[in-house]
Amino acid sequence: MRYGYMLFVALSAVCAALLPQTALGQSLNEIETSGRYYYGKSGTHSTLQDADNEAMRLLLTSISTNVVVDVGTSHHGKVNNGVYSENKEFRSTVMSYSYGHLTNVGQLQFGKAPEIGVVRYILKSDVDRIFDGRRDKIYAMIDNADMALSKGKVDVALRNYNWAYSLVNSLPYPSEEKCGSLNLSTWLPSRIEEILNDIRVAVVEKRDLEAELYFTYKGKPVTSLDFTYNDMGHENSYTAKDGMGMIELTPYSDSTLYNISIEYAFAGQAMLDPEVEAVMRLQKGNLFTAASMTARPGGQFNKPVPQELIQPTETNADPNHAEVKPLNERESFTFAENPEEVRPATLQDPDVLKHCNDVLDAIIRSVVKKDYDVDPQYFTPDGLDEYKALIRYGRAKVVGTPKFSFSEFNDLIIGRGVQMAFSFKSGVHRNFVEDLVFTMTRDGHVCNIAFGLGKTVEDNIMCQVDIPEESRKYLCRFIENYQTAYALKDLDYISRIFDEYAKIITVTVVPRVSRGLDGATTFKKELIQHRFNNKYDFLKKLKAGFESKEFINLRFNSVTVDQAEDKREIYGIQLEQDYYSSNYCDHGYLLIGLNYENKEEPSIFVRAWQPEPDPNFGLYKLPDFYKGDGGKK
Repeated sequence: MRYGYMLFVALSAVCAALLPQTALGQSLNEIETSGRYYYGKSGTHSTLQDADNEAMRLLLTSISTNVVVDVGTSHHGKVNNGVYSENKEFRSTVMSYSYGHLTNVGQLQFGKAPEIGVVRYILKSDVDRIFDGRRDKIYAMIDNADMALSKGKVDVALRNYNWAYSLVNSLPYPSEEKCGSLNLSTWLPSRIEEILNDIRVAVVEKRDLEAELYFTYKGKPVTSLDFTYNDMGHENSYTAKDGMGMIELTPYSDSTLYNISIEYAFAGQAMLDPEVEAVMRLQKGNLFTAASMTARPGGQFNKPVPQELIQPTETNADPNHAEVKPLNERESFTFAENPEEVRPATLQDPDVLKHCNDVLDAIIRSVVKKDYDVDPQYFTPDGLDEYKALIRYGRAKVVGTPKFSFSEFNDLIIGRGVQMAFSFKSGVHRNFVEDLVFTMTRDGHVCNIAFGLGKTVEDNIMCQVDIPEESRKYLCRFIENYQTAYALKDLDYISRIFDEYAKIITVTVVPRVSRGLDGATTFKKELIQHRFNNKYDFLKKLKAGFESKEFINLRFNSVTVDQAEDKREIYGIQLEQDYYSSNYCDHGYLLIGLNYENKEEPSIFVRAWQPEPDPNFGLYKLPDFYKGDGGKK
């Protein structure tokens, strides 16, 4: 008898209920002779608990020895002279974990204490459905990865491809799993390696205790990318945005090489999907050597870099400096053939342009010098408050050399072209790079500061030409302010933008817990639960969440906007969002129902959060809450 590693992983990773139940209509004879069941039959014991535990162990053994496992793909077994041997320690780990994660298991009791026995059984068709459901998830992850990669979101693509690969390795026949003509057990790892090999990293500049890095994928700056850097035993996590990333060096580091590791496993985020989390917990993990890269000061690159994107500065004598094209001049990942045609027109008035440029230049120069008490004359009172909140968000540092661009927004000026890195050291060590968007009055006072959406997401909104151009600008500005309010924990702003009678829906996957027969084992079944909150309960919970976190960072993977059928300024904004904080992370889909008829007082009348599309109706959409004839549902 032998145990198959892959099958044990598959069974142990199904996060559903182990339901103790009496057999209805099933006799012991039927279970043993019909051929429709896997079963384990205990001997007689003095307690029901001991009998049940033995029956479960025998059931798992029955499944593992009757479903043929492709041992050639096992990472935890080996074949010598045609004889398969397995890692016994790993097997016992899987066996103990499997107790609480096998689905639809029936129970039949026979005899009475002190001579009581138990039969545990499961339909073979239920085991097949476990694998079929996993295959569906694998295909969905591959689709998500393909879409993310087309937008330059390399982090999201690597996460989905790697998780899909882990799930493939938990199926009975990994080497036979296909998506179309692709053999997934060989294509997925080669796809991950291919992506990693197409990533380039360059040192832009080294100064004091930090170094700026520039990442591209296939010649374009990555939209988002997670990576780690280890300096003298200190490993921190970083996020690059629109190509730019920053690493912090230890005071005594004299390294001339920066060893970067591109994140592809995302084991810490696996909690977003309990099935993936269980699989990854039991597998050793997939090792991709191409994730390790070395960047060198002096504009040297670990791999050839397209020179039209990154070029040594001819007039700069500093050997530790390389010039990167400014953000507003770089090509981005976008669906638009001519994105410049849909971006806001640049400011033309030379006097206003010079004044706005001088104001932002003075502010940025102060931050570079770490003189954060910038002259208040550059701000309106509200703008100064937002600047102070921004500086408090994390240890702010300017990334790269800003090159400002300005566009008009009604009677205001929008300034872009500045990136800053924000570092957090308590608990989880994280560093995020953010684009900053400065809103200024025509006389040059900064009245609002927000985190930018990034070029790709901004382009995606501005390319929705069925929505009026002015409205698209408003929507970009609103989403930027929304994500900034979460990052800066601005509860007052969030309270103002929610309608008094807003519908707030949170979809959660809730475990139903019962105590096992042994008094210790907990059995779970996941239920989809739709929770409805009013505005004030929502704000109360949000306030508690803000207080418990050192930082919050929102990252949007995709944004789509639907306008109401009656063409009023009422929109459904669908965001695929990654949420990061110092003690929690999640991924899901957020629908914001927005009434923008009063441009000065936009109002959210719906907020619906879903961790994944509902199996019955998918994602919430604007027509679910707004009839399109002037009335709300």
